[in-house]
Amino acid sequence: MEQYPDQRGFERSYMLREGGAGHFDDMQPLNPVETPHFFEDGEAISVPKGSYSTTLYTDKLIEYLDARDRSRPFFSYLAYTAPHDPLQVPDEWIERYRGAYDQGPNAIRHERLKRQRGLGLFPKNAQTSPALNFPPLLPSHQPDWHERSAQQQQNDARPMEIYAAMVEIVDQQIGRVLEYLAEEDELDNTYVIFMSDNGASASTPLLYPGATRTWLHSHDMNPQNAGRRGTATFMGREWATASNTPNRLFKALVGDGGVRSPMIASGPGITTTGYNDSITHVMDIAPTIYELTGIDPESDLIFADKIQPRGRSLVPAWQGQANGRDRVIVTELFGTRSVRNGRWKITQMSPPIGNNQWELFDMDNDPGETADVADLHPDIVNKLGADYEAYANEVGIIPPEPAIVRDVRNFYVGVCGVVCESRFALASVLHRRSQQRLPCHPSWEAP
Repeated sequence: MEQYPDQRGFERSYMLREGGAGHFDDMQPLNPVETPHFFEDGEAISVPKGSYSTTLYTDKLIEYLDARDRSRPFFSYLAYTAPHDPLQVPDEWIERYRGAYDQGPNAIRHERLKRQRGLGLFPKNAQTSPALNFPPLLPSHQPDWHERSAQQQQNDARPMEIYAAMVEIVDQQIGRVLEYLAEEDELDNTYVIFMSDNGASASTPLLYPGATRTWLHSHDMNPQNAGRRGTATFMGREWATASNTPNRLFKALVGDGGVRSPMIASGPGITTTGYNDSITHVMDIAPTIYELTGIDPESDLIFADKIQPRGRSLVPAWQGQANGRDRVIVTELFGTRSVRNGRWKITQMSPPIGNNQWELFDMDNDPGETADVADLHPDIVNKLGADYEAYANEVGIIPPEPAIVRDVRNFYVGVCGVVCESRFALASVLHRRSQQRLPCHPSWEAP
């Protein structure tokens, strides 16, 4: 409890201790082994009746802001659990995006990529990684969209429709905060930083700790009820691919689809507008706030004998100055690794996603991470690999033991009988014999 926000400098706090939960007042667990626990100012509480998470957290922040001492500056941190699964929205939002995604994920991905290229966000000649699918041998294989029945298309589009509604609710509630600040005549004197935590998730609830098929199907899995209280709706790999356009892979992996996220900032003295391609990191937020508030960690006594912030202030970039693209950024996530420095990025992932070797990508010319050029530039691979080892030794990275294995069974959430299990077993044998990637459909990238 010493890590709770009320013990870390926050005067008021409302928090969910676990990584996620249902979004209504039933406190639906995200997985079988983590019961949700909510705390206000360090005291255990129950979720108010009739509440919805995104609205509730916004209500609490505005309540705290309204009761504050207005003679003092304030710092507030608003971290929604939406749009994390289970994907759920109030009844009045259930039909909000009905039909908006009837074209299917590949068509939506193509449209988004076309817009991104038109806006200069993605090079016109650059390629994207192929959409993920499993071989026809596996029950988790998905046929092409046009091969599915109208009812199946409607069912398969529902998660993205619910997800879109969740995102709009977040947008609406952030608008409430901004409107409150404007009414208080404080918006023009307040820095607002918005960012997400990671890319879209291709996983299913079966990948959560303790999850079983029996546990999952104890929830309402009827597609007609998707998004309602008590359901376990999730995005899935097809819509995660579309949502992460044009980036490679997903949450929990070190492709840009799992680690790259947008950031929007506004406030006094921010003179640059539009898209900024500076290479930044979440660790830059603290140094930025220190500079804005006139705090110098190198000289301030409160930081004496403490580790100094690693990041760089974003203030120069916000004021139109070059922020510098050449910097070493190391990521380790569930045993997967990456190092980024300027145009170059190396990644290392285990089968069936990778081959446990460093891969090298030229992010200026191949931001979709489609072509491994490690054999052409061994010196760069060695340099970035050494940067990883130096960082790992300095901070004490502990690789997971045993190594995390992604069981392809967990990407299929339907009922799995004898035939289904036999097909998975055969694929597992083929995988063990090859010790590389499973025999795959041309569009299959990784489970």
